[in-house]
Amino acid sequence: MKLVSPTPDAIGKITDKKLQNRNRIKFGIGSIMYEGEEAGLGPVHTAIIHTLGGNSVHLGWLGTAGSVSSLVQWLGALLLSRFQSSRKAMAAALAGGIAAGLILAFLLLLAGAPSWRPWCLIGYVVFALVLAGASGIQINVETSWIGDLVPHDIMGWFTSMKWLIGALGALAFMMIFGWAAEWGAKHPHYELTVYAGLLATVGFSHLLALLLILTISDRTPQTTALFFAKKAQERLDYGAAPFWGYIAFFILWSGGRGAMNCFATAYMLSLSYSMTKIASLLALQYAVSMVMLMVLGRITDRFGARRPLIVVSAIIAGCMSCWILSAWFGMFPILCYMLINGAAGHAHSMLAINYGQEIFPSKGRAGYFGISRLIIGPSTMLCAVAAGYYMQAYSGVKLHLWGAELTAYHLLFAICTVISMSCVIPLLLLGDKTIQPASHLTGPDES
Repeated sequence: MKLVSPTPDAIGKITDKKLQNRNRIKFGIGSIMYEGEEAGLGPVHTAIIHTLGGNSVHLGWLGTAGSVSSLVQWLGALLLSRFQSSRKAMAAALAGGIAAGLILAFLLLLAGAPSWRPWCLIGYVVFALVLAGASGIQINVETSWIGDLVPHDIMGWFTSMKWLIGALGALAFMMIFGWAAEWGAKHPHYELTVYAGLLATVGFSHLLALLLILTISDRTPQTTALFFAKKAQERLDYGAAPFWGYIAFFILWSGGRGAMNCFATAYMLSLSYSMTKIASLLALQYAVSMVMLMVLGRITDRFGARRPLIVVSAIIAGCMSCWILSAWFGMFPILCYMLINGAAGHAHSMLAINYGQEIFPSKGRAGYFGISRLIIGPSTMLCAVAAGYYMQAYSGVKLHLWGAELTAYHLLFAICTVISMSCVIPLLLLGDKTIQPASHLTGPDES
């Protein structure tokens, strides 16, 4: 069965739906192996830091993982340019994940000796960020690969299944890792060994992913120079309004949510919630995300990604206020948030990436994604680090309001809610603007 796309974007891309169905399933299974287990590590990282003797500052630095992932995405564009093969570039990025996962496992085994623990704590934070960096490079390469492989008019169909399979895998890893972490907490003598096993699993799953991606249809990436080019036709238009609007959206969205997520697990632990219960709450939002993926996939193929992205972002950012309401109503608002927040997990990521696929041209796409993340990364990293120092300085602050006791957690959650809610403003201002391909730019060539 053949799909006939009416748009020029389909030129050079695979329109055979049966072949693309196999590709999207393989991408989904692969994302389980290099993204799912890392999602499962989310709450476990907090427990590991506490076990190693870390504090809020360490959690703040570890909370910059998402920012580090963004910061180094431009390296994906360099790998694509270097290898001139999406498949080979992805293999190189996965090799970094293999190394980081195994080194983290070794550090946790080494931390069994009390004299080594302070050094292992520092090493753990550093290589956890390296693992996040490898993940960012993988995302950049994968995004460019899919953009070169799939026509826009079936992008939602393709990516919704890929993200759905990835969400199922992340859900499974989250439950297994949560159970293992709680078992380790109940058996302190084996706790570090259990954590080391989880990190070793991360390393080996990247190896399995590497073997799988070698069977996906390869594409030669359409690359350009990232920073300097002698010819005007090879320059990327970094001054374009959609480029900066995309950046502003992500800084506000990720800045507020990243700072909040740094301490969400610690806050629930302070309410005597176990790791298993926390994993169950996260599993709840993944279940919602799976439903939203299929719905939003159909919507984006029909209406584009911008409008659904605005609606979903506004709703989820507003619901972040549920964490503040927990001061009055306990865990119930958090349960409501987890239910609604399912649309902000894989579903929101799919919308945001598909929106980038729409506004960035094929030629130089990896560069636009990478350089935008180079700016987004440090900005959101500052938010997470600032949150860590804020919590360290004001951890003892308590305010009484309307019969409830507000702590530094609730004040942080309020600030983060306002920041994230502002993310829809750039999208509203941009409208339907896109960036013209590099070949359409005018200007004299430089000698």
